[in-house]
Amino acid sequence: MEEYTFSAEEIAEFRELAGRFSRQTIQPYLNSEFSDGDMSKIDGIISAGKQAGLWADRENSLGIWGTDHSHAALSLEMLSALASSCAGVAVLFHSNGLAQRIFYDGGGSSGLPLLCALQESERPPAARLFLSHNTTLKDEDPKGVLTRYFVPVPEKSGALITFTRRNGRIALVLFELNKSVLQEERVRERLGLRACPLSHFHIAANAPGLTLSEEATALLRKGWYMHWLGLSAIAVGIARGALKAAREYCRQRYQGGTVIRDHDAIQTLLVNAQTALYTAESMLQHNRALSDIGPTHLTQAAMTKLSVMELCASAVTDSLQTFGGYGYMEDFGMEKRLRDMNTLRTMSGSPLYLRRLIFELSEEL
Repeated sequence: MEEYTFSAEEIAEFRELAGRFSRQTIQPYLNSEFSDGDMSKIDGIISAGKQAGLWADRENSLGIWGTDHSHAALSLEMLSALASSCAGVAVLFHSNGLAQRIFYDGGGSSGLPLLCALQESERPPAARLFLSHNTTLKDEDPKGVLTRYFVPVPEKSGALITFTRRNGRIALVLFELNKSVLQEERVRERLGLRACPLSHFHIAANAPGLTLSEEATALLRKGWYMHWLGLSAIAVGIARGALKAAREYCRQRYQGGTVIRDHDAIQTLLVNAQTALYTAESMLQHNRALSDIGPTHLTQAAMTKLSVMELCASAVTDSLQTFGGYGYMEDFGMEKRLRDMNTLRTMSGSPLYLRRLIFELSEEL
C-alpha cells in the first residue's frame, strides 16, 4: 500500500486544525475549579477529535499517526499543538494513533497487519498498545519482576511491547496481556498527566514473550521510534504553552513602576526558556521518513527524547519563575505544566534508564 503524500497546503490545514482544536475544545476543558481539567469531559474531547479528523482509528487514517502519514513531522506538529493546552489529552491522541498504525495497518507501508508477522500469535492484539522499557529482565532470575508505567488508550488491551534483556542482548519482546503472566494496577494518584489513565504492570521475569519475525521486529522498532518522538513533541508543546503564558503575564504584571518584562532578570528567564525551546524544536526536525527506520535511528530517537525532555523541562521551569510565587498556584496553570512535564520525563524511559539503554544499543550496533 503506497502512502499518500500531503501537499504543503494540506499540511498547513492540518496544523491549523490541531491549533484550533486545542484552543476551542481543549482549553475550555481546563478551568479554575479543576486544576487538571474536568475529567468528565474527556470522552467528549475524544468524540470531537474523531469528528475533526485528529483521532486516528480504523475508520480515520488521517489523524495523528494515521497510516497515510509518510513522515513523522505532521503528527509531531499536531501533538505539540494539543499539548500546548493539555499534555494528558495529547498523550491519549498519541497512544491511540500509534496503536492502530502498528497493530492494524502493519506500519502503513506494506498493508500487512502485525498479526501476519507474529509467527506464534493466534489472535490479533486489540487497539490498545503499550510501549514499556526495561533492561533488567533476565531469564536466569525467576523472581525478577518488571514494574513500569504504561500509557493506555481507552480500549481493551491486547499486547505489551517492551525492551528486555534476552540471552545477554537487548531485544524487543511482545507479551500478550494474559493475567497468568501479567498483572495491571491502575495508578490513581500521581503527579501529572491526569487526563490519561496510567497503569503499573508486573511481569514475571520468566514470562514467555512471543517470538517475532524480522518484519514484526521492524514494525515494533518503528513504533518505538514514533513513540519516543511523539512524547518529545508533547514536551515541546508543554514548553510552548508555558513560554506563551509567561510572556502574556510579563506584559501585564507591574512591579517597580513598570511591567516586569522590562526587568533584566525576567528578560534573562524568558530568553533562556526561548533558547531551550528553540533547541528542542530543532532536534525534532531531524526525523526520518517512517519507511526508513532502522536500528541506528532507534538509538537516535532515544537520544532525542533524552535531550528534548531536559531542554523542555528547563524551559518550563524558567517560564514558571517569571510568575514568582504565583507560578506555583493553580490559578495560572503553570504548576500543571510543571507537573505534566516531570511525569512525561519518566514515561517510557526515565533519563537514567535512557542513558543506559542508549549506551547498550550503541554497543550492539
